[in-house]
Amino acid sequence: MKRTWYLILLAVGGGATHGRAIRDRVAELSDGEVQLWPTSLYGALRELLAAGYLQEAAPDTEEDARRRGYELTPTGREAVHEGTRRIEALAARAREITDAV
Repeated sequence: MKRTWYLILLAVGGGATHGRAIRDRVAELSDGEVQLWPTSLYGALRELLAAGYLQEAAPDTEEDARRRGYELTPTGREAVHEGTRRIEALAARAREITDAV
């Protein structure tokens, strides 16, 4: 899975979220290393929708009705868990190697 996809799915994992909040959360999760500009963010969101990882969320308030919200699908939630397992496995191997050095 692309790093950007993983970070977006993590950003949405807490509940329905709109584009700007996703962008801000991705920057926070990556300690500022990943900055999503509108073209890359909304392109990735379209891909994640098409892949079945995200779905559009109903707005909570009338103000939110102007914004498009996104939430994880069950497939998206499983993708986040699988991505996390891969990162954890890599980190464990890295610790084994560095502890042996």
